[in-house]
Amino acid sequence: MLIILAILVVAAWLGGETWLARQIARGVEDDPSVAAAEVTPLREPSRFGVRVEKPLIEGQGGELTLGSIDLWAAPWRPQKIWARPSTEAEITLPERVVEVELPDAKGYVHYAPLSGFALHDASISLTSLSLDGQPALGPASIRAELSSRGAGAPRGAMAAYDITMEIANAQPAALTMLGLAVPPILTQAVSAEGKARLYLTDAPARGFWLGDEATRQPVAPVAVQSQGLTLRFGELQAILRGDLRSGPTGLTDGTLLIDTSDAEGFLGTAADAGLIPPMAVGLAGGVLNGLASAAEADEGDPPVPDGAIRLRIDFADGETRLAGQVLGPAPAFPGAVAVLPR
Repeated sequence: MLIILAILVVAAWLGGETWLARQIARGVEDDPSVAAAEVTPLREPSRFGVRVEKPLIEGQGGELTLGSIDLWAAPWRPQKIWARPSTEAEITLPERVVEVELPDAKGYVHYAPLSGFALHDASISLTSLSLDGQPALGPASIRAELSSRGAGAPRGAMAAYDITMEIANAQPAALTMLGLAVPPILTQAVSAEGKARLYLTDAPARGFWLGDEATRQPVAPVAVQSQGLTLRFGELQAILRGDLRSGPTGLTDGTLLIDTSDAEGFLGTAADAGLIPPMAVGLAGGVLNGLASAAEADEGDPPVPDGAIRLRIDFADGETRLAGQVLGPAPAFPGAVAVLPR
């Protein structure tokens, strides 16, 4: 009896992987923006999944081709889907082909069956990334996990995710290989690490696996909060804290606190990179002189680190203000994001 049961289990396993491979291959054929040379079952006891050979994804500016990518789930946890691409890829642009190396890249998406198969958590990580042999990114990892919205959730937020990130040695200048314009000032490595909470209009992928996603509106960000995101740009360093949200007109509302020992240098770099208007640096000069002698936190704000100056930037009524001084218009809050999976 046990032998018969084992045979039935193995047959179901092999048949299931074969069926999955055929379904993915059929989906690739039906989507003009993707292609693949072959889709085959993995046939590994610890992983139920497929290997996609030479997957190609077409975008607006070019095509991305991987050597292969494995997609699988553990038999005892089918709601968590892993992906591991091969270490080499190509980006085909109109004028050139860029060789990509991404050793030890991997990621997963974990769905919640009891919540309409909404995205529960997801992660992506890699040890390095290079373009045509030139380093473009050091070790990097980003993880998002569904969290309780809490009593202070902003209006319109139906889901909240805690984001944890560690990004080291990002080289903006390497993006020129992809035909992207990069300001000359962005020649130094950029790193970021910390945590933030992202509020969305709904949880991504909710209802997708149940067939009712077509009736839903695209998921869009509502607000982002952080109690400490460290940003390094060359020798400059700043700690960002804040509560930013989408205002009634789509512009950013809220407060951003920037703690740095070189406030003028930080603002100058941001202006050179096109992140803030150049005139803002000149307007803020007098404010910075005052802050240098009065670097104390406002009531309710976290303490200012030793040796740092706090820049308090407020976004309200369509304006950006530094310590009450108008620097220019408030930026638009990031728009809708894609519903997963796509």
